[in-house]
Amino acid sequence: MVPDQQHPASGSPAAQPLSGALLTSADNVEDVAAGLRIFREPLPEHATEITSIIADLYSISHSLRVSSTILEKGIHQQHIASAESDLELVCTSLKQTLDDIFDFFGDIDLRQGSDRDKYKRTWTVMCKYFYDESQTSLANRMAMYKAFLGELADISKEGFMDATLMAKLRRYIEPLQGRRTSRSALGLAPTSPTASNPYAPDSVDGDSNTDQPGSVSNHWVKTVFETNISSTPIAEIGESSNCFGEPQDGVKTWLHDEGFEEALQLPFPGEWDTLVSFYVREIDHRVRIVCDRVSVNETHDYHCLPLNLLEIVRVGSCLQLCRRRRQGQELVLWLNLKFTTIESMVCFFGTFLALRSQDRGRPVEHIRDYELDMEDELYGGLIFAGKDLHALRIFQDGSSRAVRLQASVYHGEMKNVPVWTAFITQHMKSEGWMRLMPPTLVSLRELQRVIFTFSDYSQPRTRDGENVIQFTTEADAQGFVDVIIELSKA
Repeated sequence: MVPDQQHPASGSPAAQPLSGALLTSADNVEDVAAGLRIFREPLPEHATEITSIIADLYSISHSLRVSSTILEKGIHQQHIASAESDLELVCTSLKQTLDDIFDFFGDIDLRQGSDRDKYKRTWTVMCKYFYDESQTSLANRMAMYKAFLGELADISKEGFMDATLMAKLRRYIEPLQGRRTSRSALGLAPTSPTASNPYAPDSVDGDSNTDQPGSVSNHWVKTVFETNISSTPIAEIGESSNCFGEPQDGVKTWLHDEGFEEALQLPFPGEWDTLVSFYVREIDHRVRIVCDRVSVNETHDYHCLPLNLLEIVRVGSCLQLCRRRRQGQELVLWLNLKFTTIESMVCFFGTFLALRSQDRGRPVEHIRDYELDMEDELYGGLIFAGKDLHALRIFQDGSSRAVRLQASVYHGEMKNVPVWTAFITQHMKSEGWMRLMPPTLVSLRELQRVIFTFSDYSQPRTRDGENVIQFTTEADAQGFVDVIIELSKA
């Protein structure tokens, strides 16, 4: 069976009222998704990537329909005007991409060989075409369209615009308008999607879905504090570790009966030795934090709360876990934890935020505590992570002067949740540690990432094993390199 070869509805989005053009685009997007479904059976080795693209196409269609409804009904008029020019921009680019895909669908019957050979050659040439045109994969392009249209739908409804993010998305979309490659120049010979760029990472397009953590038995949290990273002391400012909640009886029995398992335990020495544990329930990834306060005569006081009732703030060398009271107007201290190195503090901070965000029972929305106090943000950019987009930042601690990278979820309910962090202070001055591979790739010879998501998270690397970061724009890649160079001179 060959996908329907009929082109998407003719006419550019600007040739009809915008609301109607958005609906037409949504229909065309779903037609392409239906056509791509047929590729999965003959190409099982590409089924994961194809499925991801299909999922993004349906997300794109949904955003287009939301924006169309807002325009058609005349609601949120005070917001929609600011998004119209961007809607036209992205819809024009999207239509060109859909037209190209339909052209490739039409090539299938013209090819010789078995069905598998026909689909494989079509898929391979199509992937190369889009990579040659924009130096990124079709999957990444669809992820960018999804991000752009999702932001525009939010702007249309809420009026809030992340100006920095929108500027980055425009910088990706706009060059595509003037970069239309002749398909006939490509020929029909199968070619690797990365053949035109010998430095392209082998796994840039790997599946990096960060929605679901692993099971408790092999949960990612077990490896966070085992990662071999640097150890940078911080000035010890603040009270010793202690829990300020009410002790509870039968905590461990209740957790066991409710299906929770201990995923991690960390000791915090002090006047009272304090053991802090994270308990996770595999079926819904609910998380409880348990504080076991051990006195000098070995008596135990147990304190337990759902993680999503707590917020985390830094005070000196301490992290304080607090409950919000009085209709959210007051933070009440529940647990104070004192750290001796910035690395251990950051690892706990990231673990707390990530575990809390993955709790399906009552996810935390509009995260308020995603920034670690006393750190300066020196850089922010947008990077690809498989089919996802992440925000990459460079932070420098004001106390220890340690420098680290952090990749976070960039959009949606889990926006700002950390995916990984890496301390780079010890590497920045090393000759040849960083290499810019124009236009959008940066290679880092050594990068010990601490991962805050499931255990098989794919870390992109070159064929030589170097770590790769793929930025969405050339300007972001160059900006990242410039900041690292300046830091290395300090």
